[in-house]
Amino acid sequence: MKRHLFFAATLFTAAFFLCLPAQSLFAQARMEVFITDDEPFHLIVNGKKINDEPSTNASTELIGAVWSVKVKFVNEKLDAVSERIISTTPGTDMQFELVRENDQYKLCNLQTVIQTKALIEDATRQSVDILLGQIRYKKD
Repeated sequence: MKRHLFFAATLFTAAFFLCLPAQSLFAQARMEVFITDDEPFHLIVNGKKINDEPSTNASTELIGAVWSVKVKFVNEKLDAVSERIISTTPGTDMQFELVRENDQYKLCNLQTVIQTKALIEDATRQSVDILLGQIRYKKD
């Protein structure tokens, strides 16, 4: 009886951990790509054109954790932007801004910028706290 119970528990645990990676493959998220300049574009994700009419903003639902993204501008003088995006947190919505650098555009992940800014602010706050603590300690 104990053997059967142990076998069932082991089988259940194995099935549970094997299904976890599959869950991230089917996690849904939303992606938005926009540009503040007046340069309309077509958004292509995994080979599928998302917006039939060129625009300065396009969004789509995503499934999985890895996508091939291409932005083709109406202005043919601008090179297309091609990126492979890997989500470290499947199911999380993403926003990308097309930012101009050296007369060409690149995708800038706004969540990464926000997270980095928050990390810098936290580190700065901690540094100030440490410095103030050291100054107070020397005065006493």
